[in-house]
Amino acid sequence: MEALCFIASPTPLFRSTPQHLTFPPQHSKKSLDPLAYVQIHTDSGFLTILQDDENVGGLEVMDKSGAFVAVHPCAGTLLVNLGDVAKAWSNGRFCNVKHRVQCKEATIRVSIASFVLGPKEAAVEAPPQLLDSQHPRLYAPFTYDDYRKLYISPKFKAGEALQHVCTHYS
Repeated sequence: MEALCFIASPTPLFRSTPQHLTFPPQHSKKSLDPLAYVQIHTDSGFLTILQDDENVGGLEVMDKSGAFVAVHPCAGTLLVNLGDVAKAWSNGRFCNVKHRVQCKEATIRVSIASFVLGPKEAAVEAPPQLLDSQHPRLYAPFTYDDYRKLYISPKFKAGEALQHVCTHYS
């Protein structure tokens, strides 16, 4: 894949929001419910930077075969995850990943995340440099706010909202 290089705008293009995620402890082995934490999803924004709990695992990513693979915490590191906006903006060249958090032990799990969401007002669309006869536009332009409404809609399951903005340009 060729390198993608774009000059950053002097004005903030994307919104960013930090979050401290605390998962309550499950009090007994019997109450350890993998569904009690975070269900399968893709991140709706452009980028997530995560400092995961170094003592308690649980984060899992889906591989190409559809199987979940544990992401083992590593002290002093950050995990970077691309979301739906990155996939649409890159015209499918960047991949978003389905992931979940499973409850593995009876203890509190703490993660700190910073989410780079989407443009404040501009449409999310692939720049002309990423479009040509071999790479036609895959996603219709959309605003992040409109996409977020689709994303949280009960009619879409994990990762399906982005498929709704697919286009069939030829």
